[in-house]
Amino acid sequence: MKFLLVISVLFAAVQPPTYSDQIAAILDEHCAPCHRANAIGPFTLTDYESARKRAPQLAYVAQRRLMPPWKAEPCDVAFEGERRLTREQIRLIDDWAAAGAPEGDPRRRPKPPSFSQGWALGQPDEIVQLPREHAIPAEGRDLFYTFAIPLRADKERYVSAIQVMPSNPRVLHHVLVYANKQNLPSGKALAPHDPDSFLFIWSPGHPTVKLPEGIYKRIPAGSGLLVQAHYHATGREERDRLRIGLYYAGQPKDEVEMVEIAPKLPTIPANESRFLIQETVKIDKDRTLLGIVPHARLLCVEVRLTLRLPTGETKSLLIIRDWDFNWQDRYVLKEPLTLPKGSQLTARFIYDNSSANPRNPIAPPRPIAAGQGLEDETALIWLETLPAKTVQ
Repeated sequence: MKFLLVISVLFAAVQPPTYSDQIAAILDEHCAPCHRANAIGPFTLTDYESARKRAPQLAYVAQRRLMPPWKAEPCDVAFEGERRLTREQIRLIDDWAAAGAPEGDPRRRPKPPSFSQGWALGQPDEIVQLPREHAIPAEGRDLFYTFAIPLRADKERYVSAIQVMPSNPRVLHHVLVYANKQNLPSGKALAPHDPDSFLFIWSPGHPTVKLPEGIYKRIPAGSGLLVQAHYHATGREERDRLRIGLYYAGQPKDEVEMVEIAPKLPTIPANESRFLIQETVKIDKDRTLLGIVPHARLLCVEVRLTLRLPTGETKSLLIIRDWDFNWQDRYVLKEPLTLPKGSQLTARFIYDNSSANPRNPIAPPRPIAAGQGLEDETALIWLETLPAKTVQ
């Protein structure tokens, strides 16, 4: 009897993972926000058959951390909404694919997630939209377009959250939202990167972007919105008319103060594969760090941010060793971090302007200077901070 029990335990231990018992929960949490019906993912991953057909592909992209798209590596702070798979989750997907992607008992599959089709935070205080549909060509490179959208009344606004709602989620990759303080027009160009005008960055995996209670970003009276939208081709002509819901702070308490680290970027020589620039700034007063917004373009391959406290202690705040312009993000700290006056923050960027860089848009490579065009380069890290105090 004991022998049979041991055999049963050993048999259970070597059973491969199944979709219903292990894999569905991983895909629901990390993949379904984009890979579902009427979303940006090119295929769904919300049912067994869809996942089974792509099991080898899922194992491949998980092993190489290509998907889900989360570029920040583990460091000395944790971020909200991390889409990074654990080693155990990667192993489960790999073992499941190697075993032929068994379904298991479908009755054991967790209840699939539901996704809001409307305003996730309730009715916005103000809704703005493009004046008309915007056309996205069937083929070609990704399209960046900046829309100037007026607001309905000439008054100061204290924005605490937004939601972007495209009419065609299949084509909208991400959105940068600024206060249009200079009343710039719409156009086929990247929005000027002004830290004091920056409001939010939105991507499909995060339907809403929300600041802590009472914390806000200011839109001055007379300013509208400047919205930089990143669209991608799907193989057929598409159209989109996005809407933005604005939520205002009910009892405004503290305004976010932006700190910019912007190393002067010299011309990057052609065929230079490890072109390094860095800059250190000293914190002028006690601050509380809420979020980190890095920005570079197509030649950048690595971004790091390091903190040195007045005590001499150092902390790694951001490590991205596979920078991808298409997956830029806003990294919000799970626990706000105190930056005492005199702390030093060092931003480090590495660029690859060689033909070995698959994202290099120019062949053969030529010297690239700083500028506002997509084929130019830049180096920025914005820090979202508050005057140092306890953040509820």
